[in-house]
Amino acid sequence: MLEKISIVKANSLIETSYNLGKRELLWILMQLGEINTDPENMDDELPRFKMSGSEIMRRINFDGKRRIADTTEVVDIMKNLNNNPITWETDKKMGFVSWIAYMEYDKDKDEYEWEIPRQLKPFLLQLKKNFTQYTLNNIIRLKSAHAINLYEVLKRYQFKKSFIVKVDRLKFWLGLEGSYKAWQDFKVRVLLPCQKQINTFTDIHVKYTMLKTGRRVTSLRFTITKNPKYVHILQKQQIPHLPTPIEPKTEAAKKLRQKLKAFALSEANIQRINQHYSEKQIWDAIRYTDRATKVRNKAGYLLKHLEERWMSAEEIEAQQKKQRKQALAKQKRLIAQLTNDLKALQSKKFADKQVIYEKLCANKQTLYKAYNLVKNSVMAVILQGKGPEACLKDNFARSAIYGQLEKIFPKKFAHIDTSYEKRITAMEQQIAHYKGQKYEYFLT
Repeated sequence: MLEKISIVKANSLIETSYNLGKRELLWILMQLGEINTDPENMDDELPRFKMSGSEIMRRINFDGKRRIADTTEVVDIMKNLNNNPITWETDKKMGFVSWIAYMEYDKDKDEYEWEIPRQLKPFLLQLKKNFTQYTLNNIIRLKSAHAINLYEVLKRYQFKKSFIVKVDRLKFWLGLEGSYKAWQDFKVRVLLPCQKQINTFTDIHVKYTMLKTGRRVTSLRFTITKNPKYVHILQKQQIPHLPTPIEPKTEAAKKLRQKLKAFALSEANIQRINQHYSEKQIWDAIRYTDRATKVRNKAGYLLKHLEERWMSAEEIEAQQKKQRKQALAKQKRLIAQLTNDLKALQSKKFADKQVIYEKLCANKQTLYKAYNLVKNSVMAVILQGKGPEACLKDNFARSAIYGQLEKIFPKKFAHIDTSYEKRITAMEQQIAHYKGQKYEYFLT
């Protein structure tokens, strides 16, 4: 039970800096809990830990949440613990030490062996004063490592009920030195979320006030009280017991269970899979997952396959054909729609110009001037010897005369051209764009 796992740290260890993920921090705290609660560790030496990969995975995923999907991720946790050391700093000195001094993995036995550095011994063993103690169930629901680190700082000063800390020093303790340089960013992204989580899930309730130097927030005053809702919180966050394994009754069921266990699936997930999916669906998902050689998280891949019902090669091919047909139809429909819109816009533009054409042609002098310009050009042939009035009844001759009118009176038509030009050009470009795309572009 989590309430029985007690974490004991020297206050000086809490006031250090390290930047771990929640998974790594939770795991190392579990180890510290074992050091401080195991009767065999009453001497002054830190133990050497030895554990199978499946046992480590069972412990980290103790509440059914998938913090690691398979035993290969245990190595990642150990590397992260080694690569993110504890940094300490005083007025005269600074230094750092790794969480893991040594780690060895036996691939044949799937067994890990590791040690915590001896330099941490004075901060973990036989502590009689200047230490902080809390139980693991207080931090298990906190959503980030920063929230856990802040909780430890607040527990360390809880006996004072109130304390003041510089913002830069607090960032150092939270592993955020040099980050969130703007106070508002630090407040919104770190401080407020951590405060909300601590007040919601732990045994303490915290408030803070800002202390300024000039207009700049430089320090914070934290006020810490007991959380009046703590009993209710404990009842609400009871960790469910892991389901009891159900022994398969047939050889086929036994073979299927062994295969699922080989993916490092939890008992809860194995039972859920057997309850919601047929044997054929499960074996199809297993074969699909086995072929995914580049996937590391096979358990997650298998679950996603079942939940989203990934299709067979034949189903995928049929769906692709259907999608291609729909996409091509969509492409044709969009081009036709835009083409019709373009024609309508061009017609409207001509209608606006037609009003001006007719007014100009009503003046015989203007009409004859345009007519003579056509007559004296290479376009004369389309007049077919007709007079000006007769030419207005012929489409080709009328268009030629209208063209000359625009040259004679460009300013009368300029505003119409300007008004329509951008819209017509945009439509023409969009049509060309659609015509140049492959069918995949229209799948969404």
